[in-house]
Amino acid sequence: MIRKHESYRPANGMEGLDFYNAFCSRCVHEQAHINSDGYEEACDIYADSMVFDEESELYPEQLIWIAGEGACCSSFILAEGARPTRCRKTLDLFVSVRA
Repeated sequence: MIRKHESYRPANGMEGLDFYNAFCSRCVHEQAHINSDGYEEACDIYADSMVFDEESELYPEQLIWIAGEGACCSSFILAEGARPTRCRKTLDLFVSVRA
């Protein structure tokens, strides 16, 4: 099955921060930056998405929106020991109510 996707850009800073927390902060490409004092090791994908317009040839093609799934980074590789995006033992705060 071929998954269709389109380019993704966070709509605002808060959505961008949510994306960073879900992907970048847990990715092997960003771990060197997270565990260091400098910026030279940082992954440029997230920063470039905030700097360049989607029509720019410099906009990162790794940020994609997959229909039915949502936003993701095609370069994402889960870092060893990375925390889950949410605790699997925590109940959902908003549960749909059936009448």
